[in-house]
Amino acid sequence: MNHLPGGPGPDQIWPRPACSRQTAYAGVGFGLGFSVAQSPARAQILGSAGEFAWGGAASTAFWIDPAEDLIVTS
Repeated sequence: MNHLPGGPGPDQIWPRPACSRQTAYAGVGFGLGFSVAQSPARAQILGSAGEFAWGGAASTAFWIDPAEDLIVTS
């Protein structure tokens, strides 16, 4: 359920490719323990350049988008 008015629903933002793997791919870099979105359009993710994320053990993950003042854990 989306608790943010006018925002994307969970089906539109999850799964996050940047969280689900820790190897670099188009538009995403990796450093100091987490991925960093360099070009959300090339990475095909909803987000902002500079957001960072980590896909952890046991299906845990987080991402932080400083441009949107947003922190998400799952």
